[in-house]
Amino acid sequence: MIESMAGLILGASILFPGTYSRLDSFKSGMKTGLKIWLSTLPFTVAAGFLEGFVSRYSNIMPNFVSVGIILLTLGLISWYYLIYPFRTPKFEI
Repeated sequence: MIESMAGLILGASILFPGTYSRLDSFKSGMKTGLKIWLSTLPFTVAAGFLEGFVSRYSNIMPNFVSVGIILLTLGLISWYYLIYPFRTPKFEI
């Protein structure tokens, strides 16, 4: 879902450049979209690992382990996207 938003940002930068030239708007949209896509890459790999190696044992795994995995990943993603950005210093690239 978030990765598709990176593509939509790129498309919107081409279609609606505003006061910038299309090339400058595309460069800005590409930089923003690439940042979003790269930030989701570790979570995509982790989700693939969980689906491939952990979900196959869901029928023999106790419920508290399944709920623990869900809450752990929810907490990690929430921390990474909601709390961590406000705690890091802002630098312009």
